[in-house]
Amino acid sequence: MTKEEARWAKISIAGFSLFWILNSPLVRAQQPVASDAAYEQAQESLRKDDFPLAIEQLEALRLRDKNHAGALLDLAYLYCRAGQKPRVDELLLTLEAEFSPPPRIMDLIRELHQRDCSVSQRRTKWGVAVALGRDSNVNQGSLVKSFPLSSGLNLELTDDFLPKSSPFFSLSAYVSHVLDNNNLVYGALLAQQYPAASSFDLAGFSAGHMRVFPGRDWLVSTDTNATMRTLGNALYYEALSGSFQVTPATHQADRPFGFDMRVVYAHYPTRVGLDNLEATFLIPYRRQISDKLNARFSAGWMIDKALGSRPGGNRTGEVFGAEFFYQYSGVWNFHAGWVGKRLKGEEPYAPPLLAMVREQRQQFTSVAADRRLTGNSLLRVELQRSDNADTVPIYRYKSNYVVVSWVWEGGK
Repeated sequence: MTKEEARWAKISIAGFSLFWILNSPLVRAQQPVASDAAYEQAQESLRKDDFPLAIEQLEALRLRDKNHAGALLDLAYLYCRAGQKPRVDELLLTLEAEFSPPPRIMDLIRELHQRDCSVSQRRTKWGVAVALGRDSNVNQGSLVKSFPLSSGLNLELTDDFLPKSSPFFSLSAYVSHVLDNNNLVYGALLAQQYPAASSFDLAGFSAGHMRVFPGRDWLVSTDTNATMRTLGNALYYEALSGSFQVTPATHQADRPFGFDMRVVYAHYPTRVGLDNLEATFLIPYRRQISDKLNARFSAGWMIDKALGSRPGGNRTGEVFGAEFFYQYSGVWNFHAGWVGKRLKGEEPYAPPLLAMVREQRQQFTSVAADRRLTGNSLLRVELQRSDNADTVPIYRYKSNYVVVSWVWEGGK
């Protein structure tokens, strides 16, 4: 924490008293107990340097008490720290219009008005994770051992096409670097080994750039990314992706909808005809259910265009999603998510033997829990389940995945 942040932290720690100074009976009526408790939760987040959570909690408090003096002042500082100068001035003008702050508070308000709120320091964050787990279907093997072909013959699958289960060990790392208020670059590495299925050992690398275009009521962000992945010590695919996201500003609770778009080009050097261009368009709906529970729902459309002679040709269909985030006691974080896809091909898959048009019903479910061990480390447990129902029998599969990770984080 910088000296400046430490100074504001002291003010925030004393913020509860500040609230009563500005909200004394001479200024306005006493606040409800619920507001006091909610403000104290936000102060606790500030003391732990969890600034994004503090913003969420303070904005949630303002939904119930729009002119809460302590929330106004703390939010002005936090938004200045985030580089959102217009929002800072708006909050401070509200504070000045609604109250008659004492001289020492007016000094702070004037100081905030005069700041340009730019992020002058370059900030670098990094993390390393070591994980152990088990995958019940490493190779996405088929649920069916035999099935009839369109010709009437019966096809018997060899063991190579059936599910392979294996424990695994993985090592991953990431680094991100803030260039200025609106730009960030990042990179990540992954290596995963399957002792019982070594031909599926994988390694991956990705790097990208994120840019944010802040506005008073909306936040627009873009992300461009390049990825490479190997499978069994051979290059499996290369991908370029770009995303565009529009989300309402935190204080715009009456605008819960946004827009997400993602485009991915994938090239498979050793798999002839599998190159594709995939575009996904989503309308997300965000809702803060309580101070500690947040939810995100989404629905949209996906287009998967085959760039070669891929069996079945292009695919299109609906995409749905749901996510829940819950924080308990400031130490535990819980996440649950579900994604469902209904995709349909445009052409028969592989006539004459497999003459059906491919239709998929995919479901991905995950549940995860994080526990902060120290200021720089946490323990994560995650369960995942994949289920793919498909008219092409060889692609019908299910898998269960469990992993325990130790994560060490740092930065400067």
